[in-house]
Amino acid sequence: MSEEAPADLQQLVNAIKQNTTWSGQTTRELRDKVEEGAKQVAKLSQTLEGLGAGLDGHLGRPPAPGPMAPYRNSDLGGTGRSRPRLDGPALKARVSSTLRTWARGLRSWALVGLVCAGVRADPVRATKLAYNHPGLLSDLGVGLWGWPLPMDYNHDGLIDLVVVCAGRPSNGVWFFENSGMLDPQTKLPIFRPGVRLGPAPKDTDSPQVSYASGQPIVTTPGKIYPDFLRTAFAHPEPLAVPSPIFEGRTPAAHPAWPNDIRANEWHLVDFYGSGRLDLVVGLDYWGDYGWESAHGTDRPAYDSKGRWLYGPLHGYVYVLRNAGTNAQPVYGRPEKISAEGKPIDVYGTPSPYFADFRGTGKLDLICGEFLDGFTYFENIGTRTAPRYARGRRLQAAGQPLAMDYCMITPVACDFLGHGRPDLVVGEDDGKVALLENTGEVVDGVPQFLPPRYFR
Repeated sequence: MSEEAPADLQQLVNAIKQNTTWSGQTTRELRDKVEEGAKQVAKLSQTLEGLGAGLDGHLGRPPAPGPMAPYRNSDLGGTGRSRPRLDGPALKARVSSTLRTWARGLRSWALVGLVCAGVRADPVRATKLAYNHPGLLSDLGVGLWGWPLPMDYNHDGLIDLVVVCAGRPSNGVWFFENSGMLDPQTKLPIFRPGVRLGPAPKDTDSPQVSYASGQPIVTTPGKIYPDFLRTAFAHPEPLAVPSPIFEGRTPAAHPAWPNDIRANEWHLVDFYGSGRLDLVVGLDYWGDYGWESAHGTDRPAYDSKGRWLYGPLHGYVYVLRNAGTNAQPVYGRPEKISAEGKPIDVYGTPSPYFADFRGTGKLDLICGEFLDGFTYFENIGTRTAPRYARGRRLQAAGQPLAMDYCMITPVACDFLGHGRPDLVVGEDDGKVALLENTGEVVDGVPQFLPPRYFR
């Protein structure tokens, strides 16, 4: 029996050897193992084919006479059913077909292995495809779930975008420089290609930026980064709080996230108008929604009429009053912020931002959610004693204002420099858009233009 690989395998081996630069001892060893593996697979493949072709009548026995001869009343696993008894030719055909199927499968896997080995052999060749369109403007974005942090990162007077991607495939902290040129299609600044500042640490899944001091303040759960403009997330300092923000306990035995809290968004704002920066926290709680139960058990998630059988997804907003100073804050216990006497509870990932959206001198609130829309809470109290009306959906031209994708992460800042807080919003696919604050107010609700995606 020949030990050479079949023609299709051998041709692929030769093509890989001719068109791949094998560099380094590790890749040379990989090449040798791939070739040896191809030969071994070929031998086994041919052996199986030979066994299948070499079967003859001595493996079968003539069936006993009678109409029930091909069958034996043997029980199949206690089911009481009978199964057919194959005679010699039928048995030979069945075994031969099975062996040949195995042989074809082995050869297919060998081909896949060779292709993968060829691609992995030289990392320089495993690069992203280039576009033959030098003037193309593409959407600004990162990998799964972009968290935008608008700021003048390079101190040139223009607002740049730092976008954090804690997911895949583009994990990292990315700097997109504002070129100062205007995109003729979107009427927004054109950004230069992203520059990776470094990895996104695991605990930066909910990065936030605040502007209360006139400079960007970047925070993550329990941490602040005073040197962010120079070292990104490399040098955190602790933000001490007296007790856990959320004191509930998930009923899930193995929650997908710690205590079934996924988004945990901390940022600073002078909530009470005292000149001291208080701590605002938005978090979502999946314990009632039953992520684990709905996806990991045999119990159905919906009833026969399509009604959800588990609880809701929650998005709460808390404030921790600062009884100290901005240099040495002393935060009190977390208190849920309410609207019309009930705790604010949006559909997950609240991303709360307090700002003077209407030009009244008071801080209103806009929340995002796990889906694609926005909820506005009007401050019907005062600057120093805020009180919030029930939430209303932001709309544009009579339709709900919505992003293209879900898991949105809005940030309120005056991006356009017109004296009004706009919304810079990241989303699930890593893209970032601007929702411009028009300055108009309809029935007490600030008006925003539909999303325009940065490029």
